Amino acid sequence: MLSKKFLRRTAVAGASLIGLTAIAATTLWALDRAFPPPLPAELTVSTEVQDRDGELLRAFATPDGYWRLETRLNQVDKQFVDMLVTYEDKRFWNHEG
Repeated sequence: MLSKKFLRRTAVAGASLIGLTAIAATTLWALDRAFPPPLPAELTVSTEVQDRDGELLRAFATPDGYWRLETRLNQVDKQFVDMLVTYEDKRFWNHEG
């Protein structure tokens, strides 16, 4: 049979391990929130040629071959944004990232 002293030491060690694990997990979570990993450098946008009135005449693909036209949210159809968010991430408007 195991002695009471051994059982007590085992219980204290187990509780300490659980407590330290909880502290470490909380610390890592807080550090991740405070210092999120860096995002990639700002994506390059396509070069645009505009006339004197600001109308787009020509756009060129980015060096990596993508078409990235700078657009503000209010320039995009609300129905398209709703569809995109519904398809991609239903919780988009309710979580921090």
